[in-house]
Amino acid sequence: MSIDIYSPRVLIAAHREIKPVRTFLRDLFFAQARTYRTENIDIDVQVKGRRVAPFVNKFAPGKYVERIGFTTSSVAPPCVAMKMSVTTQDISSRVMGEHVYENRDPAQRAQQLLAEDLLELESMRVRREEMMCRDAIFTTSGNNSRVTASGEDVTLTFDFPRLASLIIGTLTGTDAWTHASSDPIKQLHIWAELYAKLTGLVVTDVVFGGTAWQTFIGNANVASKLSSLTNINYGALAPTLPDGARLQGALYGGALKLWTYHEWYDDPDNAGATTEMVPAKQVMLASSGLRTEMRYGANQDLTSNDANGVPTLVEGVTLPRSWVTQDPPTRYLELRSRPLPVPIQNHFLTAQVQA
Repeated sequence: MSIDIYSPRVLIAAHREIKPVRTFLRDLFFAQARTYRTENIDIDVQVKGRRVAPFVNKFAPGKYVERIGFTTSSVAPPCVAMKMSVTTQDISSRVMGEHVYENRDPAQRAQQLLAEDLLELESMRVRREEMMCRDAIFTTSGNNSRVTASGEDVTLTFDFPRLASLIIGTLTGTDAWTHASSDPIKQLHIWAELYAKLTGLVVTDVVFGGTAWQTFIGNANVASKLSSLTNINYGALAPTLPDGARLQGALYGGALKLWTYHEWYDDPDNAGATTEMVPAKQVMLASSGLRTEMRYGANQDLTSNDANGVPTLVEGVTLPRSWVTQDPPTRYLELRSRPLPVPIQNHFLTAQVQA
């Protein structure tokens, strides 16, 4: 549309609609973060059972007990890296929110664009981390949970062993929550007991996919028990909840929290299709006390951007970098990170509750 300079015009406050970045899964189950000065990260793991002291004759020597061994695993976190640029073309035109006749200094426009670009890159990085945490919890292959880092020139797979009994699969027949004879609350109790038996830990949180939750509350057996088993305080101030997560209730006097998570992402592996962060028909049971870590490997860099710079490794969650080229005059902004969620105690019980 052409602009008539003789007609009165007004520019109202600019409105930028940005989908928020939510990190419920990362914050609840991978809150511990560690950075390293190396590209490869090793860990020793020792698993002990529930051994019981043996009885012996009071005159006999003690029974020999073998020491439990350990295993060592090594991972090299994948790299995410994004960059944007500011050119003379970008700063020659009005930026968002700038009055038509403001005639702002081009250097000010460049500063605004760089700040907005850095925020955009950081949002993309954080959302990728949340997706990786989702994969570490819900994506399984055989007796492993699997995180896949796939891009134009890289495909890396990270498998983390998980007890086979914690990978339930798809419920069928009368067990499926859509069946009139199913009893989801009883099933949660059975899974919680199995979890305690196998791991020695107590389930504290259940995360439902959207469809799974609707099926849960729509089940007749659940409806008949909710009034006596849930812990919902009406009229009381609710606790501060993670952005995007909803605490639907709690079973057994508040000991077992029931969560739904309302977050999506544009799947780069599926033509940008908007996809649920938690698979719609799945549920996950776990203890919030699991030992897990967000690990960040070292990033490659130069000690300086001039001719005297030498290659080095930089420890940190992120590595922002900026440089210029003279022909054409362009400033580049890059953000690099090497994240990997590592479930050291890979004790997540997952199940698809309906076909």
